[in-house]
Amino acid sequence: MPKTALLKSLLLSAAILLISTVHSFAAEDKSAATEKLLKSIEHMIQSRAYYEFMMGSIAELEGNTDTALRHYKNAATIDSSSDYLKVRYAALLVRTGKMQEAQDILTSILKNNPDDFRALSLMGEIYNAKRDFDSAIKIYEKISQLQPHNIESRLMLGVLYLSKGDSENSIRIFEAVLSEDSGNIMALYYLGSIYTEKRDFKKAEASFQKIIELRQGFDAAYYNLGVIAEAQNNKKSAEDYYKKAIEINPKNFMARERLSQLYIQDKSFGKAIEQLKEFSKEAPENYAVHQRLGLLYIQQGDYAKAVEEFRLLLAKFPGDLATRYYLALALDELKKHDEAIAELRVILQADPKNINAFMSMAMIYARRNMNKEAAAV
Repeated sequence: MPKTALLKSLLLSAAILLISTVHSFAAEDKSAATEKLLKSIEHMIQSRAYYEFMMGSIAELEGNTDTALRHYKNAATIDSSSDYLKVRYAALLVRTGKMQEAQDILTSILKNNPDDFRALSLMGEIYNAKRDFDSAIKIYEKISQLQPHNIESRLMLGVLYLSKGDSENSIRIFEAVLSEDSGNIMALYYLGSIYTEKRDFKKAEASFQKIIELRQGFDAAYYNLGVIAEAQNNKKSAEDYYKKAIEINPKNFMARERLSQLYIQDKSFGKAIEQLKEFSKEAPENYAVHQRLGLLYIQQGDYAKAVEEFRLLLAKFPGDLATRYYLALALDELKKHDEAIAELRVILQADPKNINAFMSMAMIYARRNMNKEAAAV
């Protein structure tokens, strides 16, 4: 039997049950019959609500959110005493960006049942999305009191304090998590990041080294150890950590960028370009790398390759005026002055007060003894 037909049969069964109950009144006293009728009505209501809920679940699984919302709303309306149905409806409202409507439903639930964990969790998610960190913190503090061993909620509480800029409370929360679960990767990672920001490199390094002991394939830990080594001017260790991060995850753009920066500092432009070209192959969807490559080619004096990289980026993001300006500079170096001027005009059309474009255009005209045009600029 198809799912829809099976679900509809639930409603039909409830109706049949009600009819049979009514017909049995003659055989029973009035009070007993009334009680049985009420139970039958309750069963029918629950069956209808369950039918709507299941239809909503199927629609949600199939990606039909509008249909799912309609069925969930019907279910919550039919069985208005079910907080579970209301929370499921509110959860999908949150997923579809209807935050205020979801918040109103959850507020109603929490008014009658302030300790409802599901409603509290969802309300905390809404406050976080709205960047109302104080309200979100109050929610997750309450969840932590109700469920002191709920690690996920405590981690979220630490993240919220961090989002608010309260690193001391974040540290307190994450260290408390580690006292209960010493191998919690996320708590170690956040602590390492906070200590790095505070330049407490000894504690930061200890956190990231612990992660590597627990999970050797965690490329972000190696990347952060590279950042710590670089901050302490230990370039060789930084290079090794970045290379390890890239070995684990060739698409780790931050590690490749930091490694290329190390090579640039040492005037090893060829190595820097090699890193970024490899990244471009691994992640062709990341167009930002083309600007970096173009600038490196300019530093090497290879203006033709610089033009190629800049044009690849502009084909995807024609409104990137900074890249267009670099393209104009490279074209000018290739003696393609008319093309350079054309690019500068595009910039000035979009940003009439762009002083760099004005100055560059005037200089090109002046070099070509086009004084009248230079003066007009």
